[in-house]
Amino acid sequence: MDFLVLVLVVGVVGFFVMLGLSGFAAFGMAAKDDAKVKRLEADPDATLEALFDGSPQVTYAPHDRSGGLTLPTLVKGAGERGYRMVQENGRMATRTVVFEKVASPAT
Repeated sequence: MDFLVLVLVVGVVGFFVMLGLSGFAAFGMAAKDDAKVKRLEADPDATLEALFDGSPQVTYAPHDRSGGLTLPTLVKGAGERGYRMVQENGRMATRTVVFEKVASPAT
């Protein structure tokens, strides 16, 4: 009987220790993602230049919490490079946006 109680106590304590460690790991990943977003937002030009490379259509998933550019930065950068957003699907982490190159007037 004492052995069963010991196993039960160790199991419950182990469960809560693992739960706590999982929480710390999740917090660490979120902090890492926030740092990546801040770094990209501070200087988005390289990412935007690579993305809007003159292709007639561009599809991007700006996963706000996974290190991608935020949607406002993406839309502004697209406009500056001659693109307009034509479609947006999903919300937050599953969002995907489609941009089309705006036809330049004939000269």
